[in-house]
Amino acid sequence: MSFDEEHSLKSRAQVVELARMHDKTLSAGDFQSNRLVIVRHGDGTQLLFRNAFLLKHEDWTIVFSEHNGFHCYAIDTMDEVAQFEKSSEIGTL
Repeated sequence: MSFDEEHSLKSRAQVVELARMHDKTLSAGDFQSNRLVIVRHGDGTQLLFRNAFLLKHEDWTIVFSEHNGFHCYAIDTMDEVAQFEKSSEIGTL
């Protein structure tokens, strides 16, 4: 069963709890050193997570970071979210 099939998320509290449970199952081997996630908000704020990956589910995006835990974002609060496999794909921020 996939992440999407297993969980139907309605509230932020449910998303955070699911992310917390998933985060506990992760180890250093789950994070690639060349993978980055960028989150951009409408006010110009940009967040860059190194050694991270994202999961999208329904109206939520969850970013899992090796050294900074997890972060949950409602999709309608972001202008853009992207995952890159190599830092050279990012260009200038």
